[in-house]
Amino acid sequence: MLDYEKSLASPKQLMVGINLIENDLNIPNTVAAKAVANGIGFGNQGLQLNDVVHFNAGQPCQGNWCTLFNQYSGQVPLELQTVSQSDPSGAPPVGSLAHLLPFAVSQHASVFEIYWQDWLVAFDPGAEAFRVAG
Repeated sequence: MLDYEKSLASPKQLMVGINLIENDLNIPNTVAAKAVANGIGFGNQGLQLNDVVHFNAGQPCQGNWCTLFNQYSGQVPLELQTVSQSDPSGAPPVGSLAHLLPFAVSQHASVFEIYWQDWLVAFDPGAEAFRVAG
């Protein structure tokens, strides 16, 4: 599929998600290698607090994105999205963006997707009550 997408010569940057299936790191590793060879960016839509915990323990991040981002840094765009909206108190599963974003940047992430609730708080601090209640 990635070869076919490359053959389309899209003027837009193409991206593909890497995921861990049945604890098989070969799947995200193979998808990332093929994507980079074709000039297609890749990312993971599961950024969460456990990524930091696993990385600090020498274990793979969700979908092995930490290792793959370090391996392919500077070659294609590297994208992350949180698994759900963040929690400013730091509670799992996502935790606080104040901790996650610097960690992701340190792992060479260059594109971030965040939930609308996180954008709302960023642009209207008074919306925090809505976010926590909503």
